[in-house]
Amino acid sequence: MPKFHPPGLLQALALALSAVTLNLAVPASASSAHMRVPEAPATIAGSAGPATPRKVPHPRVSGIDVSHYQGKIDWRRVRAADVEFAYIKATQGNSYKDPRFNENYQAATRAGLVRGAYHFATPNSSSGRRQADFVVAHGGGWSADDRTLPAMLDLEANKRVSKDACYGLTDPAMVRWIRDFADRYHKRTSRWPVIYTSRSWWTQCTGNSSASEALAHSCSPRGARSPERHPAIARHGRGEPLEECLV
Repeated sequence: MPKFHPPGLLQALALALSAVTLNLAVPASASSAHMRVPEAPATIAGSAGPATPRKVPHPRVSGIDVSHYQGKIDWRRVRAADVEFAYIKATQGNSYKDPRFNENYQAATRAGLVRGAYHFATPNSSSGRRQADFVVAHGGGWSADDRTLPAMLDLEANKRVSKDACYGLTDPAMVRWIRDFADRYHKRTSRWPVIYTSRSWWTQCTGNSSASEALAHSCSPRGARSPERHPAIARHGRGEPLEECLV
């Protein structure tokens, strides 16, 4: 793993997001005048074998992901609960835009959180390239302001979109779709996206591929502490806690 100089929240977060990363070294490159974050090519080899996740020592950083399903969120209360970052749903597929994205993103910013957008992938509806362009155009870009995270790609089953958990794609086709998204996002923003998924989905739908190499992975919060017990979400109490998956 690279060294990060000097200490700061975003570098700690970058390390946290790498806690369940795949097993290749991640070289560093400057993201701003003040800090460094992981950066590496996302070359995908079609013959890549099974991944071997490894634990990486890192500071504990607490974060959540939210969408319009959480309703009105008291972001100052979120920050007061020591939540330091949030991923906020921006887009899904080719055309869906979360109706609360702008409200949540702006309020999280005012409350002092590091924040980023996430895109719910529907690989059966269009190419990864097209969906990467869509999220970049609707809030998922990146800026060197020490407050913006690269977009997160949400990869999981959705029976309302596809009865097949893998959206009708073979393992190699899914790996190519993810590569297409990642390469396009990097070309548009100079940063690689984070992948949000579960170990079971990754195994089922990519054949447990190690092909995404240096992309940071977080795990699905299922199996973590119950979101209903998380104190930060004021209205519905269903913000997904990422902290337990990043340690």
